[in-house]
Amino acid sequence: MLYIGAVVGAYALYKAWQCSSAPHVQELRAEEAMFRLLDDSDERLQKRDGARGKFLEAFAGNEDYPFHTVEDAYKNRSVYYGTMQANVMAEAVCAFRHGGASILSCRPGYDALVAFRPVEGATKEAVSNTAGKSEASDLQLKDNVVELSGALFWVTQCEIEEVTRKGVTGHEASLKGVGLLGRRLETALRPSLHPSGQEVCLKVRLFAGDYLARYQCAMELQHEPPLERMLEKMVLNPWHPEKGTYSPCRPFQRQLMSINEDQERAVKSLKSRVETIHGPPGTGKSTTIFHVLSARLPHGAAAVVTCVTNQAINAVTEKLSKTHEGTDGLRILVLGNPSRVGTTAGTYTLDNLCQRDALVVNMKWALNLLQKVLKAVEQLQWARQERLWRPHQRSRFGQAYIEGLPVIQRYRAELERDNVQRRRQLMPEEIYDPVKFYLERLNSTKQKMALAVVRSKPLRLPFRKFRGFLPSKTWEVEVFHERLRKCVVKADNALRVARDTAPSRVVRNTRVFLCTISSSYQVRTLQEYFPKDFPGRLAMSILDEAAATAETYVPLVIRIGVENLVMLGDHKQLNPLVLATGGDQVIKDKNVDRSFMERAMACNCPLHPLRTQYRMPDVLCKLVSKLFYSGHLRSDSDLTSRMRNLCLGCSPLRWFDIQDREMEVGTSKINCAEVMQIVARL
Repeated sequence: MLYIGAVVGAYALYKAWQCSSAPHVQELRAEEAMFRLLDDSDERLQKRDGARGKFLEAFAGNEDYPFHTVEDAYKNRSVYYGTMQANVMAEAVCAFRHGGASILSCRPGYDALVAFRPVEGATKEAVSNTAGKSEASDLQLKDNVVELSGALFWVTQCEIEEVTRKGVTGHEASLKGVGLLGRRLETALRPSLHPSGQEVCLKVRLFAGDYLARYQCAMELQHEPPLERMLEKMVLNPWHPEKGTYSPCRPFQRQLMSINEDQERAVKSLKSRVETIHGPPGTGKSTTIFHVLSARLPHGAAAVVTCVTNQAINAVTEKLSKTHEGTDGLRILVLGNPSRVGTTAGTYTLDNLCQRDALVVNMKWALNLLQKVLKAVEQLQWARQERLWRPHQRSRFGQAYIEGLPVIQRYRAELERDNVQRRRQLMPEEIYDPVKFYLERLNSTKQKMALAVVRSKPLRLPFRKFRGFLPSKTWEVEVFHERLRKCVVKADNALRVARDTAPSRVVRNTRVFLCTISSSYQVRTLQEYFPKDFPGRLAMSILDEAAATAETYVPLVIRIGVENLVMLGDHKQLNPLVLATGGDQVIKDKNVDRSFMERAMACNCPLHPLRTQYRMPDVLCKLVSKLFYSGHLRSDSDLTSRMRNLCLGCSPLRWFDIQDREMEVGTSKINCAEVMQIVARL
């Protein structure tokens, strides 16, 4: 067993050395191995703080910010980006003035502020009853505009730490932010079970990070040309198509995802910088996205996929996850909150991918194995030591002889001095017991001698039949033990380096970035955080649900250097949601709620239709097709046969007139009368 333990320990040592000396770890040794933080230059910080200041001034003032009309085509790029800036600012001001505020009740406590859990629309009494229930997600206030003591601040940093006080666990948030006239916010929000003092209300008014990203990208593009001029040229004037940079169509991966004729035709027909794919409900837009990326994405290039909803992100991730682990597969990275993006998409966020990083997993395995071998060797040394040392329970010398020893006389003198001090401090005195003291000193001396013998004496190996395979008949256990301890320290350091460098490797190997359109600014953030590891070429950006995406997001797509733009959606469904003070008619007259997909279609941009649906019964498909799609939408033959078998002779489409009103439950609406009607007829 000892020989096996030695072999396993040596193998684990070799694995730890092999992992720690891998090429991609050697690139980031020592100080370069630390997680890269955003290193903003003074100029960039000034620009960003200047943009934040403009938003804060707009929120604090009473001035109206009108929307600008969006034209079909632009000759002057400065006018286009100025229009996008004005519309983003107007939308943000409307959202700020008409949106509610989350109340965060704060009280003076400890050495900072005491924070409770935010409650939507709650009274002060209700808020104060939530003491000790602070959650990390509630206190994550980065890029939120907050109001404290009547002043507005933009939170630029928010660090959250879990704390436990008086048996209750809460979260502590340290905030830093900027305000008007150079004011700075720097405080800590801490949970408390016993609030006391005057209440201070911190109002969370608006998450403005999305508005800032769109506004700043449009502002930067207004003064400097983008990385990819051809895409911008076609965005400004879709009437004149520009040739795209897609790769020649590779064989479709039908074994992973089936594809129909319409989808195949749409994928093969991608030619220009801006392409539109019209997909009514249930026509397989996420399947089309899978084949566009697997067949037309150039080798070595990356793509960005955005959707309006988290459900759509989860659906696309389920398709792309089939090629994530392959050798030549499309490695994906989902940007967003793991608890919101969906079950499948949540497993591909940056934190979860870093935990599954190959180098991190290997180093954790090597460290765990080394620790087990070290523990086994320490137990072996302890067992050898116990064989040489047995504690004395009694002495063969009498008490008179023991009291005559010099060490006992010194012990008695020191004990008398200590007892004098204890009497002065009214503390109980220590009892004089020379035999007990003598036995403890004797056992301690014998234990040290046994330990010295074990460390200096090698272990004789009893496996005589394997003597030909062993370098010697003895094993220097202590030497191996010392080397093993150093190896554990090195493996622990290598694991820390692997964890620190994991985000860089994940971003470097990613070929598809997925996020909701409101979180697309995180792609720009990744480019700033990982300038050397972010893919050098973004061949395409795919906008799913493009008909519901406001055009103010287009400058952000151009700013990150995308070469081609592929839009999938259905303009017959919902338009982009844009808040306006004067009502919907104001933004309709100025084309503010018109998506770029609709503008491109109005300028005769290439359109590829998807006409086979897999979701609705045939009778409902015919109705929808006649009302909205000029009879072009058809049902899949397999779907029609399955639905026919399920109907069992009854009509698959029936109409019921329900007069009861809807009820609001949280952010959703329900109609109990509709549920009762359906249950009664089942």
